[in-house]
Amino acid sequence: MPSETEEWFSNEVLSWRIFGASVWTCILGVGWLIAFLFGLQFTQTPFEPFGAYLTTIGSLFSANTVFHVTLLIACVLQWTRLQAKHTSVIPYVGTSAVASVTRSLQPDLFFSFLQFSGFGCLLTWCILKTGATSFSDLMVPCQEDSSLKESSCINHKHVFLLLAGTFSGFLEGVAFHFQNGNYMNLPIIGLDRYTLVKLKLQPRLLSFGLSALNTLKYFYIFYLFGSVLTGGIYRPSGLSYTELISPSLAVSCWLIVFFIKVISVSISSCLSVHCTTPLHMELHNLLQGAASSQPLLSLLSLQELSDQTMGRPDVRREVFALSLPGGHPHTWTSILESTNRSLGSLNKDLSELLSPPKKEQIEDIGPNPATPIFSPNIRRLAPNASNFKQATPVSVRPSFGERLASQWTDIQESMKKRPLVGWLVNTPADVAYRKIFARSQAAIFAAEILSHIASSSIKEDSYGVVQKYLPEILNCLLSLEQNIDRCRGQGIVYRKKTADLPDIHLKQELRCAVKSAIFRIVIAFQEHILAVPVSPEFKQKIKNYQQFLEA
Repeated sequence: MPSETEEWFSNEVLSWRIFGASVWTCILGVGWLIAFLFGLQFTQTPFEPFGAYLTTIGSLFSANTVFHVTLLIACVLQWTRLQAKHTSVIPYVGTSAVASVTRSLQPDLFFSFLQFSGFGCLLTWCILKTGATSFSDLMVPCQEDSSLKESSCINHKHVFLLLAGTFSGFLEGVAFHFQNGNYMNLPIIGLDRYTLVKLKLQPRLLSFGLSALNTLKYFYIFYLFGSVLTGGIYRPSGLSYTELISPSLAVSCWLIVFFIKVISVSISSCLSVHCTTPLHMELHNLLQGAASSQPLLSLLSLQELSDQTMGRPDVRREVFALSLPGGHPHTWTSILESTNRSLGSLNKDLSELLSPPKKEQIEDIGPNPATPIFSPNIRRLAPNASNFKQATPVSVRPSFGERLASQWTDIQESMKKRPLVGWLVNTPADVAYRKIFARSQAAIFAAEILSHIASSSIKEDSYGVVQKYLPEILNCLLSLEQNIDRCRGQGIVYRKKTADLPDIHLKQELRCAVKSAIFRIVIAFQEHILAVPVSPEFKQKIKNYQQFLEA
């Protein structure tokens, strides 16, 4: 059953933040629409830019445009609602191509891909109908045969652009679900929403244009393949070869793909900025939120708890206080449980991955039969061990099911070594590590919370509430730092394409946060930190931190 804090966050905070993000995306959508309408007009009259500008302004105030702009805004609102349903604060780590295809066939994701494709097609239609170009109408007068001048034919250029928008929408769905387009990272530096949205969109416009070119390349390949397959190589169905290489059509198609990409990323950026705005709550509500099963609420609560324990002495005073009657540190106990849930689980998973438990070797009871026994107190009731012939165990023939499973495993392993099949089914060696580090954001806030409280306890903890847990805190942070360092060369493959992945960034941020937390505690306690009972290895580490030898 959801707690009071969870209900308040879902009904009164998150819903209004999604509404605010929807308003922002609608404003951005109209702005992008005006810019791209001018681009479409400019492709028709490239030597008359002022005329293209006047045509764009005139088309915006026509009666027919109001319906299509309203439909575009409704489409953007529905697209925002769809993306808000699938957002996540934990980055996605892919395994293999087959696993991704299998996951995409789940009903929820499958219908999401259909909606992404539909939104791309509908937005393209709205753009084409709003801008008065030769691609705007589906039916145009026939021009090839003079006898058919009064009749209408299908405008294959219009269909071509609609298919391009549909294809682009589908690829945006793939990027959203499998390339961390739905990942909402919490900003490190608190800025206003306009600046954050600008920082997310402005530096990426050039990469959007290059990505649109890449999408256009694949779309042309698929369109050519489909038209040749249905109409033949000499007379393909749809557009002819000369029409496909038309510069105005190619630029218009690129603009539409660019528009679909910009709208999709604008929606995800506005959702990320609005939904990750810091929470401002009292301490008891933050503790309830930190223990919540809702990931976004838990992270935002830990983030605010880290800020409050750093800058508010009254909050730290409540942490160090004891309950009356009873004298129990309930607040500190709740904080310890919340931080240990993220730090402890991450540390445990890394330890198990780096040092898997060994299988217990069951030894036979009694002496080795190959060793002769020479004892005057034991009567020799058996022949000498050197003359003793051991009975060879009878081999049990495996069953049909076991042999079938073994053969299937051998087939799978042999198929994995083949280039194409291996690319489809092989899992990268660093996936297990990356899945653990994808959960690092909560551990980063937990390390900051513990370090702020522990470093302040030397002056503010009158009852020793926190200081008696100092050995456990140091052991946890030092062992986590040790495990992170041990991950170097343990299967983590840094490639050019994976260097900018969110989980890789989170790993680096976690390492910096843990080191900063240890430095903060060591500097606060100065030489007294050496009196904390820890292992000799960790004690040497603490001395290195004291001498600023750790970097």
